[in-house]
Amino acid sequence: SPSPTIDMMAGSGAMLYNHYAQSDWTQTSMASLLYGRLPATTSTQPTYSFLPESEEDNFWLLGIKDARLERRVHKPAFQTNPVLTQNPFVSICDVFFNFTKGPDSSDADECEANGGKSVNFRAPYVMNEVLRHLDTQRRTISEDNLLVYIHLMDTHQPYDPAGEISRLFTGGQEKLVGPMEFEHLVEHAMRKEWTDDDAALLELCRTLYDAAVMQTDIAVKNLLDGLSDRGLLEDSLVIFTGDHGQSLGERGVVGHCQTLYPEEIRVPLIMYG
Repeated sequence: SPSPTIDMMAGSGAMLYNHYAQSDWTQTSMASLLYGRLPATTSTQPTYSFLPESEEDNFWLLGIKDARLERRVHKPAFQTNPVLTQNPFVSICDVFFNFTKGPDSSDADECEANGGKSVNFRAPYVMNEVLRHLDTQRRTISEDNLLVYIHLMDTHQPYDPAGEISRLFTGGQEKLVGPMEFEHLVEHAMRKEWTDDDAALLELCRTLYDAAVMQTDIAVKNLLDGLSDRGLLEDSLVIFTGDHGQSLGERGVVGHCQTLYPEEIRVPLIMYG
């Protein structure tokens, strides 16, 4: 299995076997995940729509500060709320959707340095940032509850796992599938214009997806080990889930945002701790 740590969490913790996201893409799904509301009530269905301004004071799940950074918005509120993200749809500096106005975030400097856009990092880097942030907040953590939200993107297209992991799955060669290549597959699948070259590229996508799962699993292990080393794991609840799935040729579909079949909306939900 490319995911021994996640498998261990599922076996030792609680797992919902039939768990489905509220949408087949990030914007709508994350609005429901973070606000605890159905898509019909969050106004996030149209492309690049915004959450209603009145929703800002109902960001209850994360318990983050509001845009003024001066008062708590809703219980449960937490003293420290780092939001570490690779996904531009839910980034602290996202310019399209007002999901995360106000929280402290360890990616804020990187976002500002890159013109206000979020930066995609591989999972091990993000987990190292999480642990680094915890180390800088030890006094706060010892006195108050802590909620850390981590959004990883390694299993999302395009597929570009780290070289050493990629080589384990591709016969010793470092390979990737870039954005244009993947969009080419999506368009050909939608138009039913499938070629032998497309079939070979899709098989590479499946291979690199497994590599990305392993990369994510390694990062999750690093997080658990880091929490344990800091004496935090015993009192922590780690929740592992996803905002959508991915079609890789099932039913002739490639990508997501296209169907509501299980490939695109069935996601894990594991509670470990």
